[in-house]
Amino acid sequence: MIDRIFPAAFVFLFLLLMTAAPAAADTLVVTTPNATFSPQHVMIPIGDTIEWRKTTFFGHTVTSGTGSGDPNVGTLFDAPLEGAGARFWYTFNDTAGVYPYFCRVHELMPMNGTVTVVDPATGVAGPQPSVSATWSELKKLFVR
Repeated sequence: MIDRIFPAAFVFLFLLLMTAAPAAADTLVVTTPNATFSPQHVMIPIGDTIEWRKTTFFGHTVTSGTGSGDPNVGTLFDAPLEGAGARFWYTFNDTAGVYPYFCRVHELMPMNGTVTVVDPATGVAGPQPSVSATWSELKKLFVR
């Protein structure tokens, strides 16, 4: 009987320790082909890093926020991607949620993306930012 219990207990303990160990953080690469971010929308767990790589001739930025009109534009990051092979890294250590970003140079293209950061314990990304506008507000953008 003890011959069966000991191996089973050892396997159980081994599996318990393996699942309790924190996972190593990963780095996901986003490139800049043709004035776009690729992939445009990514999902990562808290603690992972995004590496943005310039892969085109044109200069770019990686700027947090929804655009120049965002009152919090650039508060998390605002990095130039200039020169051949330029790179920028940002680790999302703080809070689960949706983090929009864009390129200041190609904002009107629109060159933008989102990083959805998920809490691995709950699988929840936190509250989604809401964007809404009335028809009158939209017309004001084009009519002067």
